[in-house]
Amino acid sequence: MKRPLISGILRLLFCLGLLACALHAQGQFVTLTGTLQASNGLPAVNETISFVPSQWGFIGGTGVVVNVPTYCATSTDGTVVGITNPLQPTTNTAAYSGGTLAAANYFVEFAWYTSTGTVTLVSPESTAQLTAQGNLAIALPSGPLPAGVMGWVVAIGTSSGGERFQGIVVGNGVYTQSTPLVLTVPGSPTVLTPTALDIGSPLPVANTTVCKQVANDAIWPVGTGYTVAITDPSGNTLPGYPMVWQLLGPNTTINLSNGLPYYHGIVTFPVPVLASPLNHATQSISGGLSLGAYPMWAGSFGVNVVTPAWGVDVEGAGAKSRINANGGYLANGGGGTAGQVLSSDGTAYDTPILPLLAAQVTAQANSGVSITQTSPGVAVGSTIISTGAGVPSGACNTPLYINTTPTNVSTVLYVCYSGTWTAVSVP
Repeated sequence: MKRPLISGILRLLFCLGLLACALHAQGQFVTLTGTLQASNGLPAVNETISFVPSQWGFIGGTGVVVNVPTYCATSTDGTVVGITNPLQPTTNTAAYSGGTLAAANYFVEFAWYTSTGTVTLVSPESTAQLTAQGNLAIALPSGPLPAGVMGWVVAIGTSSGGERFQGIVVGNGVYTQSTPLVLTVPGSPTVLTPTALDIGSPLPVANTTVCKQVANDAIWPVGTGYTVAITDPSGNTLPGYPMVWQLLGPNTTINLSNGLPYYHGIVTFPVPVLASPLNHATQSISGGLSLGAYPMWAGSFGVNVVTPAWGVDVEGAGAKSRINANGGYLANGGGGTAGQVLSSDGTAYDTPILPLLAAQVTAQANSGVSITQTSPGVAVGSTIISTGAGVPSGACNTPLYINTTPTNVSTVLYVCYSGTWTAVSVP
């Protein structure tokens, strides 16, 4: 009993690992949009686009190896899509042993759907006849499901062009219609998950599948490309193809209507600095960097710190922990007025004030209360006399430096600053 259990757990862990890699790899894609034309200038209708890597590579940060062809397609108007529209009809078999589907002539179509719920246009019509009450068994054309397809949705009607969606199949199994058709969406609809289609809803008017390919700059080594071929439903290659494309910019969109992304065949070792690194990953330069006279923009800037906590975050040691500015500093874009210094507002040192400088002073007042002043530049035990009324009458000869709030001062402290008695409010 233990061995099957352990085997099952290992299979589960393996599947979870593959799922994690697949989810991580979702950010490596370029989305291709726009329309493609055939050599006659008309839309390239229902064609298959193949992408063959110019060489093997792997997606950084995952175990995903890029080494096999992948495919997209065009729709009926030449629009680039992810999954080709189905071009073959279903095979239908009438049965009379069970089911309540009424006797009638039926018309059947189907569309492919993906795991994200996008759908293609529908297939050509097929027909089936029930001569008595019973059911219809509906099977796909022979062959494997196209890459990226999760299953198919079935549309049935009693008139040509009047088909409505009736059910959904995961994979390529057979669909059986054994109950009466739902030809309008009821008040409480049944959604054919994962699509947004309801039972009874009409046919889609556009192929909503999306063409995504792994970005070449998400593949290591950098500088690879794709050999791209476009073939029609009969297998004929579109004139001018194959050609080589390079798809750059993970999580971006390339509109092929604006031009084809030709590739010039240069593979780069080592990896260069990228303009659009995958997932905004950190890059490094092992050497100096000069921008000349050009400016630099950044969300934040750090010195000896990987993730800056402030706009400019300097966390080095010694001289590398200091900022030097030959021209001085500005606060909120301003340089203050002559004689001001920066003070703290409790959040940052960003408030210009006039400093109270120097050694000591004796202020005369009516209270006569002595206060011990221990600010820098003033000897411990120096005496300052507080005042609550009027400017001191004594001469102001010696400057004062105060950076602490004096005690026993009820209203205002007068200090000697630059030869003038200056009133300082006391909290």
